[in-house]
Amino acid sequence: DEQVQRWKVRVYGHKITYHDNHFEFEFDARTTSHTISGLMPNASYTITAMALSASGEWGFWSAHYEAKTLDLLEMNVSYLGEDFVQLHWHRPRETIVAPEMSAFHEVPLEYH
Repeated sequence: DEQVQRWKVRVYGHKITYHDNHFEFEFDARTTSHTISGLMPNASYTITAMALSASGEWGFWSAHYEAKTLDLLEMNVSYLGEDFVQLHWHRPRETIVAPEMSAFHEVPLEYH
């Protein structure tokens, strides 16, 4: 967008590592995607963005996007030997909100 000078993205959540209840990123006008790392497993986050206009004024925050990170892997010991341990791990069954679906329909996913 030629009218945008900068973007600001804000992340809210109850389980944010090393932060209070939110943190922000600022990006130049050409950046329109970013991977947010450092989030906690099995935690819900609310993400919103705004733009700085060519006139130097920040716009309104966008609609909020709700995201939930996955649970930790489950791990079990299958067999113990004198000099080894045989492990088995899997992703627990999860329910996520699919962004391409309207009105936040829940979609069960199973990971193997």
